[in-house]
Amino acid sequence: MPETWSQIQLLEKDRTRSLFYLNPDVPFLDMKFILTCYLELLIEIAELKTAGTSLPAIRRSEKFLGQVFSDAWSEFGNRVPLMNTITELDSYWYHNGNDWDVPPDGVFDEASRGVVAEFVPWSKQYLAARLARIEAHQKQKRAEARARLPPSRMLPHDPDPESVNTYHQYSRDELAKWQPRLPGTDGLGNPTVETARQLTEQHLIFALTGHWFLKPLAETLAGLRRGCDYAVRGLSSDPALHAWTYEQWQHVAIVAQHQPLMEMLWNLRRETWDHARIRPVNWLVGRIRLLDLLHRDGAPEDLRDLLEKLRLGLFVEQLPSELTVDLPLMRNWYHVLRGIVLRDPAIITERLIERQGLLADHWTRGGGIAPVSMIDLGGWALLRTARLRGLKPAAFESEYLPRELQEG
Repeated sequence: MPETWSQIQLLEKDRTRSLFYLNPDVPFLDMKFILTCYLELLIEIAELKTAGTSLPAIRRSEKFLGQVFSDAWSEFGNRVPLMNTITELDSYWYHNGNDWDVPPDGVFDEASRGVVAEFVPWSKQYLAARLARIEAHQKQKRAEARARLPPSRMLPHDPDPESVNTYHQYSRDELAKWQPRLPGTDGLGNPTVETARQLTEQHLIFALTGHWFLKPLAETLAGLRRGCDYAVRGLSSDPALHAWTYEQWQHVAIVAQHQPLMEMLWNLRRETWDHARIRPVNWLVGRIRLLDLLHRDGAPEDLRDLLEKLRLGLFVEQLPSELTVDLPLMRNWYHVLRGIVLRDPAIITERLIERQGLLADHWTRGGGIAPVSMIDLGGWALLRTARLRGLKPAAFESEYLPRELQEG
């Protein structure tokens, strides 16, 4: 592949003559950066294969190369000869484990390593500048959207206003569409189970995004309670129900003080939501059950036993590596529960304050336009639990858990 390296080197000497030359009119893509990343990754794969070691899928994900390569392929396709070679090698190594012990001759020679070494420092600088340009562009778009839309809350992770507004408008339209079809004195009508599940989600989305648009607390709670009404009808027979769904609606039921939903969740057979369709997560099941028990006047020894199991699950047991980034947030939940079980308001306040910063980091990393990122539902449920048990944590300032929610 000598022609490949000569074409890459042409990028430095006479860019427009290189087959890898990037049209400057194409935004946010740079062929040299993409090639550098992939050459680095392929050399790493070759070295691991030669040593008889597999490359973990998480290692590929960390580089965010999938989308970059997809974008590059869409833009350049077969006009870039190296793309075909990289695609074939990357796919073969990824799908064939350790079956191929030695990489093909001529692919990872000294010349190729020299090219990579030359461009690695440049690519790092380029990536930082590229991310800065993208963030500045996105920040400007968010500011323009805020100016056009109704006033909204300023959250640390700065969600995209257009995306949140799209959620809000869609849920509003869906609920308006269904309302005439649901006669009855309670306004709930007699929807099918499937329709009830859809209404459950749309009421939740409308309430959470409405809160972001500065709707009154009473309106937010009314929307959450109506979502709970439909959840009682729709969740019990949901074939896709799992522990994460259970926990989300457990929090909503606690916040809205919706006893029928709390009872329905408690009475579900555990195998209907703790099953193999998701990876078994002992710490998640433990914290769900502990919060349930706190609302059912659980015996002190049972509460302490569950708390200890949760501690072991989060601080002693080996957890999957992909959870490492959110481990501080998961452990923070344990500490708040510990404060409730020990009846220590100071611990609860300290850890809820800590939780707000961890949430900001979590939503900044990803998922920050999701309606559930508009309010700290989990923290609100924990605070409500503490107060229902006669504890009085101190109030504090938080964008995710405003004082009106803490005191409501």
